[in-house]
Amino acid sequence: MHNLLYCLPVSLTGFFTSSTMLAVVRYSVTLSSFCVLPAAAIGSLLALITLVFITPHVDSLFGLLGSVLPILALSSWISAGPERISYAGIQIMFTFSLAVLESFGPVVNLTEVRDRLVGIILGIVVAGIIHTIISPEREGEILLSRLAKLIDSVKNWLHSPAEHHQSRTAAFMALTECEDLATRVALEPSWRSAEGTHDALLQKGHEMLNIVKNMLIETDNLVFSMEHVVEASPSTLQQEAMVIVRQYADNLALIQRILSGDAVPVSGNVVIYPPLADFLPSPFIESALALEKSQRHFFKLPMN
Repeated sequence: MHNLLYCLPVSLTGFFTSSTMLAVVRYSVTLSSFCVLPAAAIGSLLALITLVFITPHVDSLFGLLGSVLPILALSSWISAGPERISYAGIQIMFTFSLAVLESFGPVVNLTEVRDRLVGIILGIVVAGIIHTIISPEREGEILLSRLAKLIDSVKNWLHSPAEHHQSRTAAFMALTECEDLATRVALEPSWRSAEGTHDALLQKGHEMLNIVKNMLIETDNLVFSMEHVVEASPSTLQQEAMVIVRQYADNLALIQRILSGDAVPVSGNVVIYPPLADFLPSPFIESALALEKSQRHFFKLPMN
């Protein structure tokens, strides 16, 4: 009976840990595992200090809040930080709360801290087995859908300069998230794949990410150049520039459909690129040629 009572908090903590790691879908389980042990050790140490030195002197609700809220605030601050370490904040709060706030009265048994730490290690093992063997984590398709959504937003810049100014910052933030996602794809287990398959897919994903990044930057430059054309050029020149911009927007729309799986990949030979007249401003021509180069590079990628 004593052994069953000992195993209860360990098993409950292990269950909560593995469930939390697998349920927080915006984190990679692999990256979360790297944060869990140090965070659990910090949470256990803070709980031990609280139980030994603070709890014996607490005799009011204000004292309890004064001893708990700073730890919760620290955990929340870490959780709101960069995605690579934000799970550590959740784990610190989780470990500390389970040890200190287990019951409605003060905790006097220090083995609770040990039990929670053992349970967290058990949870890491269970989550790792599920992640690598039972249901391997795959975020490659998520990366493609994120890139398709980003291209869709960039395409709209060429139709509406106002939307360009409104969504420009959000687009570059989305690009940073895609780069983080590509990093997590590199950590996916590959033991089930044929030798070299995972590396080839990873290289292709990074190449596609770099092309989308270049198209984002070059479309941004083209929109700024287009604004100068609209402000300082005659109407005939503006119409010529608009025709060119619309064609590049159509190409971006095709790229977006290919990335989202709504269109069959096509050869770069059937994609239309507008001719650039010599009388157009040189900054506009340079931006247009740079965007065209990235589009040609994308359509040359093997999509199979």
